[in-house]
Amino acid sequence: MKEPEQRHPNLLPGRRWRQLAPYANLGMTIAVALLGCGALGWWFDHMVHSSPFGLLVGLFLGCAVALWEIWKVVRRLNRMEGNHQ
Repeated sequence: MKEPEQRHPNLLPGRRWRQLAPYANLGMTIAVALLGCGALGWWFDHMVHSSPFGLLVGLFLGCAVALWEIWKVVRRLNRMEGNHQ
């Protein structure tokens, strides 16, 4: 009688999606940070007539927020990886 095939735990479909989730969330966070801060800067430019300085500041802040989020996710994933080894 043939034994059922053993699969490596990291190759199970549910586990694979859970491992990819932080990266998908990170992509959305970067997009929202850049678009949101850029839109706020653009709105500020139209209110104060300071074009393009508000947009540039907004994009700079969006980049800072995105880098902060990347750093937090990488730090958390490194901690999780360290606990499994």
